[in-house]
Amino acid sequence: MTQINSKTKETLKSLAGSSIATFATTVIRFGLRLVKNAIFTRALGPADRGIFNLLTTIPDLIVSFGNIGFGTGCMYLISDRKYDIRKIVGNMLVFTVVAGLIMVVIGYVLFHFEGILQGNTATVQTLSPFAFLIIPFVLLQTFGEDMLLGSNKIHFLNKIRTLFSFIPIVLLAVFWFLTGKPLLSALLAWSISVVVVSVSTIIYVSRQHDYKYGLSGVYFKEALSYGGRGFFSIFAGVLVKRVDYLFVSSMLGTEALGLYGVSVSMAEIILSIPQALSLPFLPIRLGLAKKDASELTPLVIRTVVFAMLLICLGVAVGGKLIVIVMFGKKFLNAYHPLLWLLPGMIALSIHDFLKSDMYSRNRPGLVSWAEGAAVTINIGMNYFYFIPTYGIEGAAISSSVAYWISTIVLLFYYRSLTQISIKGVLFIKWSEIKQMMRYFKNRGKKIGHSPP
Repeated sequence: MTQINSKTKETLKSLAGSSIATFATTVIRFGLRLVKNAIFTRALGPADRGIFNLLTTIPDLIVSFGNIGFGTGCMYLISDRKYDIRKIVGNMLVFTVVAGLIMVVIGYVLFHFEGILQGNTATVQTLSPFAFLIIPFVLLQTFGEDMLLGSNKIHFLNKIRTLFSFIPIVLLAVFWFLTGKPLLSALLAWSISVVVVSVSTIIYVSRQHDYKYGLSGVYFKEALSYGGRGFFSIFAGVLVKRVDYLFVSSMLGTEALGLYGVSVSMAEIILSIPQALSLPFLPIRLGLAKKDASELTPLVIRTVVFAMLLICLGVAVGGKLIVIVMFGKKFLNAYHPLLWLLPGMIALSIHDFLKSDMYSRNRPGLVSWAEGAAVTINIGMNYFYFIPTYGIEGAAISSSVAYWISTIVLLFYYRSLTQISIKGVLFIKWSEIKQMMRYFKNRGKKIGHSPP
């Protein structure tokens, strides 16, 4: 039987407590995201779904590059508990205004670049104001999540993310009824949801500190110093997941992008399950000593890998039926790219925990190096071979390969830092499986004997 020290047991209980709450929210969000994706996809059809994907993806890419790691740096300062959070929030708001305006200009230029889409560029340019004008609020939403993570406000973050999954469903129905235009309605629903969620987060944080803000040049420099070292990893992490959208858009057109977007959205919904554990893992991991972390990190990773293997196997078997039921037969071609994305989802589930561990060891540069290698290879594979040869299935293959490259790099770094074998990180022990089986069996008995 695997022996775990008392400190790690306490940490596991804390992680389990946060994860149970997060998992409950994840189940709700899982259902909401399935419903939202089904409604949006059926309403838009492949071509309009492709335009919607493009218009909502580019703001994320611009924000991930334009925040230059400042949000991550502020999260690190907040989690350290030594800094005045009011000054950190004040710095964030000033940065949002200044950087947000610059990003709006960048967004305008990108959306008016002719090569961004094969085919219907006029529609993209007409609707682009909904995308580039919302960029400051996308930035604010990102910073808000960083603040909630750094201060370990996981429960409120769960509520906010649930809200972000629910509001677009309601707004799409309202605007579609009023305008009769599904693509315009979808963009309005998305834009308003971003504004509501970002502003709600800042109001919540502000109320914790009586709306009193300050500014600190020292804090600003420290946040940039820490976040800057991991900045490229944040940008590359988003780019490696979304650069294929840009290539599919420019090389294959909107309908192919719409089909591929469905594959990606389904794969990322699956990924939300291990994120129920990875979300509270970072703030908890930041407070652990090296010895305790050496037990916690591999135990969590190998448990998640075991669960993801079972989930991905189930999706592979039943995925075709899921696509038909949710989106209709015209989206059936999204099934095979989904199959190729599943191995990549397993890699990403490992990657999130390794990345958190590297951040907690104050080694964000290692993450940047791994992400940089992955995104460079992904761009090369997409442009020169996989998409021209295999279309959207090639984009999925390239993405999964890139995810595994980044994860393998971090695995070897982790092994060199901890002397823990890769087998010890990835492969669950039979004793741990039996412990889980006993746990669920006992939980079942308790539920069965509980009073009605």
